[in-house]
Amino acid sequence: MHRAVQSRIQNLAMNNFSSASLLASTRTYRPKPMARVTVRMYATVREASGTSSSEIEASDLLELLHRLGSNYGSELAHILDSWNTDGEGIVVLINGRNVGPRGLRNTKLVDGDEVAIFPPVSGG
Repeated sequence: MHRAVQSRIQNLAMNNFSSASLLASTRTYRPKPMARVTVRMYATVREASGTSSSEIEASDLLELLHRLGSNYGSELAHILDSWNTDGEGIVVLINGRNVGPRGLRNTKLVDGDEVAIFPPVSGG
């Protein structure tokens, strides 16, 4: 048994708590729901990954970027990490909607989402 849970049980037993309060007080692990999404990569992002598209399972955008970086190597990981830390280097769209790095941790994914990753476009 996990030591923290065992310690909590002992503390509750010493304080004469009921089993109902034991169940209510212990945390239950609930895995995050995973979504299967299509990732499309363009230009330098495609070159770094070696592919133009991929099917990945992730629960949110942050996890997706970590999985892409670990699946496709350090060059892609570096590109994705620079966007994560300073917002520079790439543009990320989910179903055509621009997602900035501030929304990284709050952007949940659902089955069928299409994520597009490409370098910023400039010109006149």
